[in-house]
Amino acid sequence: MLRLLVDYKRDLADGDGYQSFEGVVRVYYADELKAEHSAGFKKLDFPSMIRNLHLTAKQVGEEFRVGAEDTAIVFRRMDRPELDPFTMDAATRDLIVHDPEKAIEAMSVPDVRVVVGRPQKPLSNLRVGAETMANAFGEKVALRRLRGLAECPGCGKWRPVKLNIDEHYALHCECFPNMPLPVERVDDQWLLTKVEHLLATDLPRFFLPREWNSFEPWIHREKLEELLTQFNKESADVR
Repeated sequence: MLRLLVDYKRDLADGDGYQSFEGVVRVYYADELKAEHSAGFKKLDFPSMIRNLHLTAKQVGEEFRVGAEDTAIVFRRMDRPELDPFTMDAATRDLIVHDPEKAIEAMSVPDVRVVVGRPQKPLSNLRVGAETMANAFGEKVALRRLRGLAECPGCGKWRPVKLNIDEHYALHCECFPNMPLPVERVDDQWLLTKVEHLLATDLPRFFLPREWNSFEPWIHREKLEELLTQFNKESADVR
C-alpha cells in the first residue's frame, strides 16, 4: 500500500488571524519510509499546503491513479496529539492528486459577504423561521450548511455530511475522531446538533458564529456549559 502521511501543525502568524501551516509529508510503501520523496514545509497557507501535497503525490508516480484502492492520504496534527490521524476520503484524495484547485475549493471555507441593510427581496415565512431558529440558543444549536457540506463547530472548516446506515445524518471531521457528529437537517442552509454532543468531546472551544454568541466566531467550552445550564433551568421554570 502507498501512503502519504502529512504531519502538520497550525500557526496563527499575525493578529489578523492569518493561519499558516508547517510540517512534513512522508511517503510510505508498505510501511517503509521513502525518504527521497519525503519533504518538509513551513509557513504555507492552506491552498499552498494542498498544492505542495499534490506535487509530492505526482512525484511518486502512477500509483496514485484515480480510484486506486491501495493508496491513501493521511493527515496527522502534531499540535493535537490527542486526535487520531484522519484518512482522506477517496474522492478528496483523487482531487488532491489530480486537480488540487478543485480540492482546495472543496476543503476550504468559502468567503461570506455580509450585507447590512434592508434585504432586496422579502424572505419567505419558512426562511425567516429558519433564520430565527439559527440565531437562537437552546438544547440544539445551528450549523451552516452548503450542499453536502457543513461548517464544522470544531474547526470552522466545511466538512462532509453523510447519511449513516441507521439513516441519520452526521458531520465527518477529524475534530470528532471517535464518532461523527450527529446532526439534523432543517433546510438547505441549516443543520442542528445537540449542545450535549459538543460538550461530550474534548474540544476546548467551538466555532458557532450565531447571534446568541454575539456573532463571535468562537465560544469556550465553559461558557457553552453555562449557557446550557441556564437554558435548562429556565425551561424547567416554565414547566
